[in-house]
Amino acid sequence: MYEALDEYLQVRDKKEWEDIQVGFHHRWNFPGCCGSYGRNSDGGVFQASSLYPVLENGSLLPEGGFLVGDDAFPLKTALLKRYPNEPTIAEKIYNYRFTRARRIVENAFGFLVSRFRILAKPIQLQEETAIKMIRTTCVLHNWLRKSSLHTYTPPGSIDYEDIVNFTTNLGTWRSEINALPSIARSRINNRSKIAAEKLREKYNFFCDEGAVTWQNYMINNN
Repeated sequence: MYEALDEYLQVRDKKEWEDIQVGFHHRWNFPGCCGSYGRNSDGGVFQASSLYPVLENGSLLPEGGFLVGDDAFPLKTALLKRYPNEPTIAEKIYNYRFTRARRIVENAFGFLVSRFRILAKPIQLQEETAIKMIRTTCVLHNWLRKSSLHTYTPPGSIDYEDIVNFTTNLGTWRSEINALPSIARSRINNRSKIAAEKLREKYNFFCDEGAVTWQNYMINNN
């Protein structure tokens, strides 16, 4: 089935990533971001994936592009994370804007699992069969999102940010599945981490010329 619908699961080229980057900035107000890496992942799995080397060598994303990831992933210039512990006001604003962008992948994966429940538990299949099954769920998900959006994803299914009342309304998928498990964190060498920290500091402009009008209300309400 996934072979018949392969147009719904394509590898992007740099030009397409540039278009995604522009669209992501316009809609989610996080310049440079090209998307989000998947949920918490074992470091060995991440480093063994086909994504890892192309992130490392810079051949996948446009110049200055990066993904956003959760705490399980290493902080890298191509994979940014939240500030931990007790952040300053500027860091809280960054974390809010980061979380707003990061929520996209939480909803994508969470909603996918809520519709294809086989993904909510350990998959007791041979690796080759498991890969086919996962690809099939992904192409079906993408096809249904394109062909039957309002039926497949009715209002309230995914998280919605109300910037008038400064609240975040959680999607119904969150109550339909148990929390997906967190797995071991990845490690990173100090040189890469320092470079990524410097890049993250550049986003202090979220406090002034890069601000959105509702951000201070959101961090105070949450």
